[in-house]
Amino acid sequence: MAKKRALVVEDSQTIISVVRYFLQLEGYEVLVAQNGAAGLELAKNRRPDVMITDYSMPGMDGMTLVKQLRADPLTHDIAILTLTSETGVEKQTHALAVGADDYILKPVEPRRLAARVKAALYRSKIRVPINSD
Repeated sequence: MAKKRALVVEDSQTIISVVRYFLQLEGYEVLVAQNGAAGLELAKNRRPDVMITDYSMPGMDGMTLVKQLRADPLTHDIAILTLTSETGVEKQTHALAVGADDYILKPVEPRRLAARVKAALYRSKIRVPINSD
């Protein structure tokens, strides 16, 4: 059975290292992009099973990335989780409204990360396509 592929899109090297480490412990092949544009390209070219993206990044932010992935038939079904340090509901609600499957608060707690990634992957497999009519 092939490893599940995860894409981490984050501008903080510290967060990248932590998330990569925990995902690798869970058996994922981990790809990394340090900005939204690079993440979009990797998502289209390497088709990850799950993506974890920072909410706020310079250039293309995580929410623009999510919107573009959801609008593209090639990437619309990728499970997407958003990382944010914001504890208020505004950014978390916005992330879900634009198409993220879930959000994770920073700092990342390993068991929560693993559980949320597994849940998002499960939900993405039963996702019902949105009818745009």
